[in-house]
Amino acid sequence: MTSSVLVIGTGYIGYNVALAFVNAGYKVYGLVRKENTQRLNDLVKNEITPIVGNAQDVDLWLPIALKVDIIVESIGDSRDYTTPFKILEALKKVVVENKDVSILYTSGLLVYGDANGQVFDEKSPRVSHVFMDWRIKIEDEYKTLGALIIQPSILYGLTHSLVRYFFEVATQGGVIDIYGDANQVQSWIHVVDLARLYVLLAGKAKSLRGQSFIASSYNENVSDIVREIAHVSNTKIDQINYLKPTENPFTECFGYTQKPSIAKITSLGYTPIKPSLLQDAKIYYDSWKASEGSLDGAYKYIRTVIPRSE
Repeated sequence: MTSSVLVIGTGYIGYNVALAFVNAGYKVYGLVRKENTQRLNDLVKNEITPIVGNAQDVDLWLPIALKVDIIVESIGDSRDYTTPFKILEALKKVVVENKDVSILYTSGLLVYGDANGQVFDEKSPRVSHVFMDWRIKIEDEYKTLGALIIQPSILYGLTHSLVRYFFEVATQGGVIDIYGDANQVQSWIHVVDLARLYVLLAGKAKSLRGQSFIASSYNENVSDIVREIAHVSNTKIDQINYLKPTENPFTECFGYTQKPSIAKITSLGYTPIKPSLLQDAKIYYDSWKASEGSLDGAYKYIRTVIPRSE
């Protein structure tokens, strides 16, 4: 009998996760907003059964949640914290009735804060931050349900989402401003590799309940990436100015240095198949240019804090 998956939220992460599951032979349901007609069409074309509505409309998707084998929570809007908690409360009821269900919750690497160049792993302490405290709280609640906590690093690839920040800054040319410093290292994972990881972990979920998984592929210097993007786009950078965070707490996160260990997911069989940003910057630059008109909700917010040189 074919296993079934409900993906709650088919944005940048959720859509690619849904594709990975359907291509692995699963029966997949994907929650999509009514107004997102393009994504609705994409789901149908790719043999994913759409559930049309808002994630807060629990009664809409709850009947599916009660019968599937796997539930992926991948809500991407970090500005409205009420929705993830409403989903959580509904899933608390689901696990009572659907005791064999496996839940994969999408968190993020930012819960570990700025590691100041030190390598960290899933056993490292999470760091309180106004932008992430709610995420830490919800991680803990999901663990009590036996959920797998997936903590992606910065995502790139295809329509790119948050990494668009680096493309936009790099292609300004001349004197550019970025948050952080010249030695800043960030961690990166291609969205296709992340989606593959979800499928891998879902297949082992029964033995991994209540655990966290850092999801990353490469640790690379931010300035090197910015300069490489400029190079492949024929943009001349005269100087990079490194900025302190503004009053917006999210700009502090842009300056983090994070070099996580991926030993845990590697031991479970994960290996990236996509090249890093530095290894194939031209391909990723071209895909960014081709998708400039497709801004997801999260990136529309990020765009408001991009520094722009005069």
